Amino acid sequence: MNKNVKTVLIVALSLFGAGAILFAAADAMVGFRLSKLDPRSGIGGADGRSRLIEQVYADRGQSLKIDVSYAWVMVKPSDDGEIHVKCQENETSSFDFGGGENDIALTQKERAGSFSGWGFLSEGGASVELSVPEGHKGDLRIVSASGGTDISGLELDGTITIGSASGYVRISGTGAGDIGADTVSGGISLKNLKKCGDVRLGSTSGVVDAENTVFGNIKIDTVSGRVELEAVSAQDAKVTTTSGSLRLKSGDLRALSFGSVSGGAEAALKGMAGDYRVTAESLSGRCSVPSGSGTGGRTLDFRTTSGNISVSFENS
Repeated sequence: MNKNVKTVLIVALSLFGAGAILFAAADAMVGFRLSKLDPRSGIGGADGRSRLIEQVYADRGQSLKIDVSYAWVMVKPSDDGEIHVKCQENETSSFDFGGGENDIALTQKERAGSFSGWGFLSEGGASVELSVPEGHKGDLRIVSASGGTDISGLELDGTITIGSASGYVRISGTGAGDIGADTVSGGISLKNLKKCGDVRLGSTSGVVDAENTVFGNIKIDTVSGRVELEAVSAQDAKVTTTSGSLRLKSGDLRALSFGSVSGGAEAALKGMAGDYRVTAESLSGRCSVPSGSGTGGRTLDFRTTSGNISVSFENS
C-alpha cells in the first residue's frame, strides 16, 4: 500500500471516529434534555420530585416571609380565614418551611446536582401560592432572584416589602400599610390600590407605573427606567432618575419634585396654574410652564440637566 493511500485511510478513519464521538455526545445531550422536559421520562413525576405541597396555618398576625430563587409567586385573599402556603416543586428545586410562633417562612432550595437555569424550562415550573385572610396584621416580605410576583385583592394591616432581581412586581386591588418594592431589571406596577400609606419604589432599568391610587407619600428612584403615573394622589411625591423619564397624567399632588440628569418630565396635573408654585430648570433642555403659576399652596419642582420639561393643568 503506497503512502498516499495510507494517508487517505488515516484521514477517513479519523473523520469517522470524530463523527461517532459527536453523534454520541449529541445523543446524550438530547437524551438529557428529553429527560428534563418530557414527563414520560419519570424525572419530575414518577420519582416524586415534582409535587404540590401545602401548609395551612391559623392566622395570628404572623410575619410572612417568602424567599425564592426562580419561582412565580402569587398572593391572594384566603377564603376560609386561614393562611395557606401552596408550593409546586420540580426536579431542580424544593421548598423548606420554617419560622416560629410569630412568623411563617418559606425558602426555595436547589436540589443537589441540579442547575437552577433549568428551573423555568422544567416540566411544571416552580411556583408559590400564598393565601392571606382579610385584615391580616403581620407584614409580608418577598425576595426573588428571578420570577414574577403578583399580589391582588388583599386587605392587610401590615406592610408589603418586595425585592426582585429580574422578575416583575404587580400589585393590584390591594390595601396595606406602607409598600416597598425594588427590582434590577423587572418592572413595577401598582394599580387600583384600596388603601396604602407611604410607598417607596426603585428599579435600575425596569418601568415603574402606578395608576388610580391614593398614596400617603410616594418616592420613586430609577437609573434608566421610565416612570408613568396616572390618576394618582399623594401629599408628597418624589421622583429621581438618571436617564429615565417621568410621565404624569391627572395627578393630584400637594407637592412634586423631579430630578434627573438626562431624563425629561411631562406632567399634567389637576387644578389651575394658580394653585401651584412651579420651578422648572433645565441646562440644555426646553421648559414649558403655563403662565399664572407661582402663587398657590401646592409646589412643583422640576430639575434636569439636559431633558425637556412640560407642565400643564387640567383646568387651565
